[in-house]
Amino acid sequence: MPLRCQPFDYSPLKGEDYKRTVDLEFNEGICQIEFHLKVSEVEVPGRAARFFARGRRINEIKEIRSFIKKSKYRTGVWGHPHLLGYIEVGHLVRPAITRDDFSRSKERTALYDAILKLEDEIKSALDRVNEAHRDSSLNRLEDVLRDVLEDLSREDRLSLRAELAAGSQRGKLDVGGGNQGEQEGGPFREEFETDGGRPGAGEGCQGGPNPQVDGPQLGEANNGQQVIDDHTSHQGAERKRSGFDIQFGNFPPDLTGRLHRSKLVDGAIFINTAHPDFQERITITRQGLPRFNDRLGAYLAQTVSIHYKDQFYARYGRQPERRDQMFEEQVAFSCRLEAALRPHLSVLQQEFSGDLDNEGTGGEL
Repeated sequence: MPLRCQPFDYSPLKGEDYKRTVDLEFNEGICQIEFHLKVSEVEVPGRAARFFARGRRINEIKEIRSFIKKSKYRTGVWGHPHLLGYIEVGHLVRPAITRDDFSRSKERTALYDAILKLEDEIKSALDRVNEAHRDSSLNRLEDVLRDVLEDLSREDRLSLRAELAAGSQRGKLDVGGGNQGEQEGGPFREEFETDGGRPGAGEGCQGGPNPQVDGPQLGEANNGQQVIDDHTSHQGAERKRSGFDIQFGNFPPDLTGRLHRSKLVDGAIFINTAHPDFQERITITRQGLPRFNDRLGAYLAQTVSIHYKDQFYARYGRQPERRDQMFEEQVAFSCRLEAALRPHLSVLQQEFSGDLDNEGTGGEL
């Protein structure tokens, strides 16, 4: 039976629309850029914001590397699952042959500048969506998870650096002490190159500082681009938190009815407190405060380990060839995280219990 193709209708979705037309003048002509974007209150699978050129699909905006490099918020805006729609660029710019980017030109620069003028406005709308779903009662647990993940990430980076250094020394012995850059099959040279093609493995494998292993940690790179500095060497410079950000939120099902346990957006792991598996593992006092237990710690460790290992493989190119080994590594990290969380959960419970005792109330629902 034939099916009739129809454009997706965004109008029934609750949210903020960004529909406008921008005229750009080039070569004594006017080129129109059409914005058909929407910040939706619910996630809609398969409708991530995209670029179109004269009606032809190019790529998701977050995947256009030349654009993301110029963006202030990067995938925090353009890769957000609640940002829907498309931008029609017309004939102003020419897509690359692979249709995954635009050819470099003055017109492309002008196009990106025009789009980025809207970025702050969209970011504010997305922040309102995040805040509307955020569960502020779990702020302390967010801090604990961030700190524990930062410690584990540091351990993994040091272990990886030691492994690479040992591999480099073995390679020297095998080839008679040649330069690592000349060794055939050197340890992950390609995986440790940055976006600009600058090698990052050479120094680290000799035991010196390696910006790819000792610098930005997991959770802060988007599409291979470093966005957070792990170590600040300038006096008075503000030290930014490295690693993943963790936030709890009460997120509704997406348009297909699927309720996600968690999602990763721009290095932040959002854990859905509305999911039945989460609700089953946490109890809430009559005062609306959470009670922490080992079952909750195990659930959080399993949920976070998915995103951590996925980013670890993407960041460092260490994905095992065998599927069973991948699962084994995920379980191993989940157990490490659970063990690291356990003492903190008991301390948190004591803190909340002390607050309840001071108020003279207690009990569970």
